[in-house]
Amino acid sequence: MLRLEKFFRKLFGKPKAGNGTAPAYEGCHDRADCSLISGWAWDINKPDIPVYVDIFDNSTLLTTVKAGEFRQDLLDAGKGNGKYAFNYRVPPQLKDGKTHSILVKISETHFALAFTPKEINCRHDIMSGLPTCISKGIGQRTETIPQATAKLQNEKYRPSHNIRVHIVCYEEIDEWILGKIARRLCENLQKMGVEVDVSKTPNSLSDINHHICYYDYDSKKTTTETVMITHINTHGELNKVKEQLINVEMGICMSFDAVHRLAHFGVPRGKLCYINPAHDGAIKPRKIVVGIATRTYPDGCKREYLLAQLASRISLTDFKFKIMGTGWDIIIDVLRQKGIEVDYVDRFDYTAYCELIPNLDYYLYTGQDEGSMGFIDALAVGIPTIVTPQGFHLDAPGGITYAFNDIEELEKIFLKIAEQKKKRVQAVSSWTWSEYARKHLLIWKYLLNRKSGRPISETLNSELMELGVVTDIPIRKEST
Repeated sequence: MLRLEKFFRKLFGKPKAGNGTAPAYEGCHDRADCSLISGWAWDINKPDIPVYVDIFDNSTLLTTVKAGEFRQDLLDAGKGNGKYAFNYRVPPQLKDGKTHSILVKISETHFALAFTPKEINCRHDIMSGLPTCISKGIGQRTETIPQATAKLQNEKYRPSHNIRVHIVCYEEIDEWILGKIARRLCENLQKMGVEVDVSKTPNSLSDINHHICYYDYDSKKTTTETVMITHINTHGELNKVKEQLINVEMGICMSFDAVHRLAHFGVPRGKLCYINPAHDGAIKPRKIVVGIATRTYPDGCKREYLLAQLASRISLTDFKFKIMGTGWDIIIDVLRQKGIEVDYVDRFDYTAYCELIPNLDYYLYTGQDEGSMGFIDALAVGIPTIVTPQGFHLDAPGGITYAFNDIEELEKIFLKIAEQKKKRVQAVSSWTWSEYARKHLLIWKYLLNRKSGRPISETLNSELMELGVVTDIPIRKEST
């Protein structure tokens, strides 16, 4: 194949010797990573005749490609007609976990491009066979993106994954929030079998260029473009988004509220949708800490038995109890037998008490008498209380968070507290990075279908509506 290419170049494209004009080559090896090898090259003296470049792995010729693709930045820089770029997708044999030195020269010459060679070190995950998102290159930081083979838990509609996605992240990949979003999106797209990579510049060979985020995007169109829209706080930022969405197919906001507000201020509604951000799931919910600071008495006036009754009626595994005071041994044994976590100090220790109270989620007092001194200390540091409505408890305005007199009322309080926490956790339980990636795929699938004139399924249309997408292409009926 290489011999055939050289034959046709000699026949049609190679300048004849002795034509009186010596070549004046110029070019740059811009990129080498686990996805693409690219750059540009031209002969200054023959700007309308494209040159060819040879791409080597060390001393082994990989391929010869034509440097004839248009790049706006080359035209802007005064490089002829701008049609001097080349792109070569990295072949599988280079993704073997070994270091390869990629050298680019003008074909059939000794002229090496600027900034060549570059090193890459790419591997396929042993389990999934997917390449890492970011590769190692000269002057680049090595960024390892872990692979995974676990199936996504969500069994909703999954678009086909024969989509090439390029994530354009203008922030360093290992820096703060935007870099993290780029990494997580790349990781989870790979887990779904999508061909995806990340860099700071667009890739014309990809089906989708997704820009993170809108602010640094230069509005130039490479292929199908989407932008992540974060905060819009000024008129300048609003105008920037309006300008970008002239060429961009879709602006992906972080909330429906942002979609609504931007549409209100004149951004085309048909170019707006939203995907909520995600959490890592690395921070696990802790148990609700309930504290008791009182001793018990032989006559049972502190009604400590209510705690044992409570444990027999409902699950208290969402709670952790911290108890200070003598006489609780039997009750604590009952709690621990039911798998409830208890920290117990069987005496009053003032230093430990001063550390205990501020670190509680609730202060509990079960006695029916004048009141608990711990109630006062809990309120003094802003801790909510679960106490009996009597004595000086009633004299602290708003001091009783939850009042109870009997076991039935106490049971309802603990069930309510547990349910409130459960609702908070469930509010973002589906806001996972796998769902974040899946929803992006839905939008990209729609945009590519629209570009090619293909209809979308009813299922896909339904999910797109949930993301605020206003679809404008035919919908294919599904058989029931």
